[in-house]
Amino acid sequence: ALFTFVDVGGQRNERKKWIHFFEGITAVMFIAAISEYNQVLYEDEKVPRMVEALNEFEKIANNETFAESGLILFLNKIDLLKEKLPRFSFQDVFGYKGQDKVEEVQKFVKKLFESRVKVEKNVYTFFTCGLDTNNIERVFLSCKKFVLTQNLGEIGFY
Repeated sequence: ALFTFVDVGGQRNERKKWIHFFEGITAVMFIAAISEYNQVLYEDEKVPRMVEALNEFEKIANNETFAESGLILFLNKIDLLKEKLPRFSFQDVFGYKGQDKVEEVQKFVKKLFESRVKVEKNVYTFFTCGLDTNNIERVFLSCKKFVLTQNLGEIGFY
């Protein structure tokens, strides 16, 4: 199976350049840094990075171009989240009232992203650390299985 990955860039000025190139794709992989809950954008220091990520995810998840595409969400940098939580509370971020425990924050953020999907679509969410090669390998194998299953379903075999 041939997989083509395209990094479309995360900066605002790059986004409008790519959307029309992706009609008919099998899956969209959206990567957001779960550790950036208390950081702001480089381009606009008034906008929190996670707010921007949520808004972009919502646009992509509900975009007609991707109506038939699967959606894979990577909440990346869990290693940095683990380091940050003891120093920078997640309390009151997006109305969060739980404890500053990694697993609780992960569940909360996952629900935040998934709640932005307004169309009938499955979201496959993975918590990742780009530096952990075992984690990335397991996630890639899961994504590969998803894409192959999606393709088999399109031709009537699944």
